[in-house]
Parts: sequence; C-alpha cells; structure tokens
Amino acid sequence: MRPPGFQGTPPPAAASPYAPPPISAPPTTPAYGYPAQPDPAAYAYPGPPPPVQQGYPGYPGYPGYPGYAGYPPYARPASNGFGVAALVLGILSVVGCVTMFGSIALGIAAVVLGALGRGKASRGESTNGGMALAGIILGGVGIVLGIGMTLLVFFGPALDESGGGQDGPSVSRTDDQPRERV
Repeated sequence: MRPPGFQGTPPPAAASPYAPPPISAPPTTPAYGYPAQPDPAAYAYPGPPPPVQQGYPGYPGYPGYPGYAGYPPYARPASNGFGVAALVLGILSVVGCVTMFGSIALGIAAVVLGALGRGKASRGESTNGGMALAGIILGGVGIVLGIGMTLLVFFGPALDESGGGQDGPSVSRTDDQPRERV
C-alpha cells in the first residue's frame, strides 16, 4: 500500500552514528600457524567516547561504592621521642640526686628535651605533651636536688663545726667544779 503522491522507492533509513561498522572478512592465511586475528579497526567505536564514570582512584571504569572517596591521605606517625626521653632523664635525675653533678646534667637535658617535646606537641607533630611536661618538672626537681646535695657536701662540714659539736644544751664549766682524773 502506497500513500497518495508517493513516487518511486522509499529512501534508505539514515545510519545511526553509534551503529557498529560492518565486519570485514578476516585474512585467509594465518601467520605462522596461529589463527587469523580480526582487524582491530573493525571493532572501533565511531563517534565520541562514552562518558567516564567516577570510581576507584586509578580505575575510572569501575563505579565504586556510594559515598566512597578512596583511601584517606597518608599521615606521618607522631614522633614522641623528645617527650619520652625527657621523662626518662627527669626520673633519672631525681633518682640519681645523690651523685650531685650527674643529677644536674640529667636535669638540664630533661628540661631541654621536654621543652622541645612540648613544642612538637603544640604543633601537632607528637601526641605526648603531658609526658614532656612531666619531664620538664622532674628535670627541674632533679636540678634543685642536685644543687642541694652539692651544697650539702661542700658546706655541710662547715655547718657542723659552727654548732660546737654538741647535740644537747650547752653547759658552761667553771674552774670551781671538780674534774675527774683518769
């Protein structure tokens, strides 16, 4: 059934730009005994490339999970060495106060390392600011104890001589009291 006013054959349908191209015949002679491979151009996709889906980092074709944003960024581990060293040296300076000079040196080192550890903790590079503060406090106590022990050793005998060497109340002797002969 032809519509009125139709003359001739209908025009061919317009080819879709996304329709696959016709497949060409493969070569007839295989190379070195392998089966013949089809022409890669025969499977080319004409037109613009398909839109890229967002997905796993580095794998754009995979969709991924909803709400998945990949791995979190790499964070450097906290460096807590200054705080730990300050606490250890502070403890050693308090315990070793009987060695006088060792206690002072360890206390100074504990205070310096504790201050460096507190600075790192305030910048967020370490997580043990309290341990560094304890090292500063113990280092200061160790310095004071070391100085006190040093003064006691050097000036202790002088303090003992000024008291006259008596532990009890002083009793004055006069010549009229009898003395024992041995």
